[in-house]
Amino acid sequence: MKEAISEALRVVLEGWVAARMKQLFSFTGAMGTLRSRSENRRACLIV
Repeated sequence: MKEAISEALRVVLEGWVAARMKQLFSFTGAMGTLRSRSENRRACLIV
């Protein structure tokens, strides 16, 4: 049961990060690129 919950959380987190990166790219261009890179690193650390 715990594995299923952590898997669901991981999927939700990945989807949130992807949506967030898309938002940043369309919102600030080059700045969005820098921010999404650090967000990517943070997401990897969480997972």
